[in-house]
Amino acid sequence: MTTYYKRYCRILTSVIKLAKKRYYNSILTCSNNKNKTTCNIVKNTLNMKPNIHNITSINVNGNVSFNGQIIAETCNKRFVLVAQNIHVNNHNVNALSNQEIPISYLSRAFTQPYITINFKCVSSKEIENITVT
Repeated sequence: MTTYYKRYCRILTSVIKLAKKRYYNSILTCSNNKNKTTCNIVKNTLNMKPNIHNITSINVNGNVSFNGQIIAETCNKRFVLVAQNIHVNNHNVNALSNQEIPISYLSRAFTQPYITINFKCVSSKEIENITVT
């Protein structure tokens, strides 16, 4: 690569970063709900889109059904069964550990220390000083 090309890339990158910073700052300045707007900016930047799965049919005991009521009831029964299994499994674990206090279990299970995360409110002026990478 030539020196001219490298220099052009650096200038272009810095111009794009500055343009993004100004664009996001203008959105935040006009926003009534800064937290929601910030979350939407992050989602858009990371290209996060909601996963929408439309179930149009379901196989129940070898029979395919397109009826929405049957689909809903079958899914509900499945989720209830999963919850019951979790409850039974947790009950068995608790029976073996003499009804151990959950915080002690977590302390034993996760021996690595956690980093402390402190969140604070941020104004649009403070966001201007954040470097976009």
